[in-house]
Amino acid sequence: MNKVKKPFSLDVNGVHVWDMDLSIPEKTWDKWLYILDDAEQKKAARLVQAKHRWRALAVRIQLRLLLSKYMSIAAHEIEFGVGEYGKPYVKNSDIKFNISHSGDRTLVAISLLDGLGVDIEYWRPLDNLRGLVKRNFSHNEQMQWENVSGDDKLPTFFKLWSVKEAFIKATGRGLGLGLTRCSFSLESTKLLDCPNEYGSVDGWSCIIMDEDGVSAAMVVKSRHCTIKRQRFSSEHYP
Repeated sequence: MNKVKKPFSLDVNGVHVWDMDLSIPEKTWDKWLYILDDAEQKKAARLVQAKHRWRALAVRIQLRLLLSKYMSIAAHEIEFGVGEYGKPYVKNSDIKFNISHSGDRTLVAISLLDGLGVDIEYWRPLDNLRGLVKRNFSHNEQMQWENVSGDDKLPTFFKLWSVKEAFIKATGRGLGLGLTRCSFSLESTKLLDCPNEYGSVDGWSCIIMDEDGVSAAMVVKSRHCTIKRQRFSSEHYP
């Protein structure tokens, strides 16, 4: 008989992607503020609008509660560090994570694999869409995008944007890498080109998680990976 895998148990090549809701009432988080460190609370306090402050706090609280399940330690005991180019990581653990939020949703990717990135983008009207494509897409990607019919240009932009964002986050460089230095196939979302220091393009996996009105992608430095999507809700709170 096959054993049922626990929601917080990772396979060697597995990636868990958790969907978090940031629209939960503010009072829900009052009792959890103590698990945040001073840096997290001060960073949120710098946000001018109350709505944005509480969303920032909700993200950090849920992230700590989630990671505590994987690490089997109290949420307030988790220590974070920052890599050379600003990518956060968990100290004293093999667990890797990456986080992205848009509107009232956050995605958190968790894995034992290095080179992990995730991005979520709500579709929205954009000024000078063609200019954004020219500045941020590779020449190959620009040609692919130009061949897309008019009604599909905006969703196609966000689909490709989310993949590219997930990749540059996975490298740890973020926008410092330069979005035009990585190139993806619009049809297969396979990585076609990247700087030599990030290895062979065949060594990366990309998973698309698009929904109606939302583009999302997960990228990880592995030839093979399995992905499991889950929703982090109140039933998971300690």
